[in-house]
Amino acid sequence: MSIKGFLESYSLPELFRLLDSGGKSGKLVVKTDSGYDDSTNNPYYVWFYKGRLVGVTRANTKRNALEKVIENGWLSPRVIDKLMPLCPEGRPVGTYFKSIGALSEKQLNQMFEVDLKQVLDLFEFNYGYFEFENFSHLEPTTILKKMPCSEMTGISLRGTEVALSALRNTQNWDRFTNQLPENSSGLQRLTPKSQYRLVSLEQELWKYSDSITSIKDIARNLRNSDVEVKRAAFRLMMAGLVEEVPQANLKPAAIDLRPLSPVATGASVPSANSNGNKPASQGTTNVSLIRSFMDFLRQKL
Repeated sequence: MSIKGFLESYSLPELFRLLDSGGKSGKLVVKTDSGYDDSTNNPYYVWFYKGRLVGVTRANTKRNALEKVIENGWLSPRVIDKLMPLCPEGRPVGTYFKSIGALSEKQLNQMFEVDLKQVLDLFEFNYGYFEFENFSHLEPTTILKKMPCSEMTGISLRGTEVALSALRNTQNWDRFTNQLPENSSGLQRLTPKSQYRLVSLEQELWKYSDSITSIKDIARNLRNSDVEVKRAAFRLMMAGLVEEVPQANLKPAAIDLRPLSPVATGASVPSANSNGNKPASQGTTNVSLIRSFMDFLRQKL
């Protein structure tokens, strides 16, 4: 079963989170304009394995993962052509080259950065068409055979982490304006601990996600702008770490229901009886009033 739609109505951060949380494997095709029938458009193919980004390719570009190898002179095209046929089927070429000592782990990381940069650039587009071809129902060996292993490094990154990284560096926030939380809203944690590495502002915001403190108050406490705090909150929301709590649902602060002393209210102090105790009727009246007041508060809250 495939998933398809337009970036105008379903953003890439939401899509990457969906694929991550569902542990999906497959090919995400992204065309960076709304004319998805245009054959001249060169789409991006973003590959996922169990919710993790494993590579990106283009229709008119071959051996993406090895372009940097050749550019940097790590291996010559002649050596690559001799080694490629020896790579086992279904195994990423990057990890195979590392296993035989042809490439180092550092070089593999630099190769993966090329793929990641292409994916992060996709998050800057306002318009586009996407379609996800789902392989998740297939056997693992069959899934790997469908992957472009000859163009993959073997390094992967969770889809949500990719989305977080993209949102931290995005310059175009206009398309997310309607998805940002309101200043009057609070935030509620959805998990006791973050499984992602958070930047400084996100860490501080995480501490204030108590379902009580509003975005505006958090911004004031952190001495930061409302806009930056709302954007950081949106990132945490896209990561599935918090959810927005509208103003109407914010938990009220604790109310002190202790009755005021007679002196404070200006009432006279009741006289004691011969045993030094207050009249029984006074105590009964206070209990009744307090219970009525508590019932009233429960109805209001």
